[in-house]
Amino acid sequence: MEKLEARIETIQQKIKYSNKFIEMQRRLMMLGMMLGLIIGMALSLTAQQLKSTNYYGKINNHDLSKLWKTDPDKKELDVLAITVPEPLGFIGENCQRFYIHYTAITKCKTNPCQYNVTGKTKVKDNVCSFSGSITIIKVGIFTTQFDYRYKQGFVECEINFKEDSTLTATGFIKGKLTTKFYLDDKRIIQYDDLLFGADLYFNN
Repeated sequence: MEKLEARIETIQQKIKYSNKFIEMQRRLMMLGMMLGLIIGMALSLTAQQLKSTNYYGKINNHDLSKLWKTDPDKKELDVLAITVPEPLGFIGENCQRFYIHYTAITKCKTNPCQYNVTGKTKVKDNVCSFSGSITIIKVGIFTTQFDYRYKQGFVECEINFKEDSTLTATGFIKGKLTTKFYLDDKRIIQYDDLLFGADLYFNN
């Protein structure tokens, strides 16, 4: 009799653990479905955000220097306590880390779509000063917004930097730069950190 009761208790425990396992599987399945739905919605919004309206004609009224260089008197952004990141780059076949640090960015007085730039580059231990320009070629406001409180957009630019030719291993830097921004409640352009921390966030 005791052996039968012990066997019944063992079977009951197995059923109990089996039910817990089934419940855990169900929860994991629901979590996977929810995660897939969230990712799908995010990708859908990202695809929709590729559509934009032209904002180039209104960009002259704004100073975009804060999008690329942190204000020394204000190291953190308004929405989240983060610092405007330095540009990420690589150079050469071995993808050597390439650093760019802006020391000054000023809006050109004769061409409001051009910004005069000075800074320093670094590859390994080689640090070099440079000067040049960032020229705006396209500005848009996304037709679909992630945050209804603000209008988010992007600016595409051409960069043309010349390193100090008196130093060794120097040259020219030419390319394109894309940066996202948003218009705050006072219609002032700010660096877009609204989705900072999200898996799909990027802005460099």
